[in-house]
Amino acid sequence: MSPDAHRFPRDIPMTLNYHAAMDDDPPYQYALQDPPMGKKRSNVTPEAHVVVINDPRRCEAELTLDTTGFEFLTWRSRKRDCDDEVRIKAGYYPEVETLLKAVTGVERVFVFVPINRRSTENERGKAGANRERRRTYDATVERLRDHLPEDADPVARDLVSVRIVMPHREGQTFGVRYHPGHCWYHLSSQTPDEVVLVDARARLAVHSAFLDSTSPVDTPHRQSIEVRALVFGAGGRGSGRFRK
Repeated sequence: MSPDAHRFPRDIPMTLNYHAAMDDDPPYQYALQDPPMGKKRSNVTPEAHVVVINDPRRCEAELTLDTTGFEFLTWRSRKRDCDDEVRIKAGYYPEVETLLKAVTGVERVFVFVPINRRSTENERGKAGANRERRRTYDATVERLRDHLPEDADPVARDLVSVRIVMPHREGQTFGVRYHPGHCWYHLSSQTPDEVVLVDARARLAVHSAFLDSTSPVDTPHRQSIEVRALVFGAGGRGSGRFRK
């Protein structure tokens, strides 16, 4: 990483695509299959809004799993490639388990449904969360909306449950309605040794891709491994062997 990345944080004005409904039906999207005859693939459409993507360089320590629902760490993996699924599973998964145990203090980690991202063309940002719906949480938020709307979490009020219809099962994810109070972050000039942890349990920390218009034209395409994991145990902060 160049020293300038730390000396000069780069906040980026950017257009993100938020959730917007096309009709009054509950939001849905058909995935990995064609929709039934006469039905749209999805009744959700993007709604573009200009936002500022904040660069937390020099203040990463203020962003933690406990306070913001996400955290940046420095951790050097022995696996330096992202294109061999067998090696990723055999070598990278155990490293992720070790990292999560050390950072969070949990006793057991189960890695599942990793996403190996290798961009080949420019991407448009698309605001949305990719975590499963938790019905008990949703029920609590609905009660807040009904009885104490002023106390409901602003982010929770902006989340929209979207039904995902796949050939073998159905799932649900969240779309995000626009709100001017949303705050987005990116870590400029991120290296393979810098890790982002996102806690989908305690806080609603959604994430998105976006096109960095400030990057040089010859910047290599993005490569990353997004690992989802279930953690079990007492929790609490871990050994602290991984520095911020």
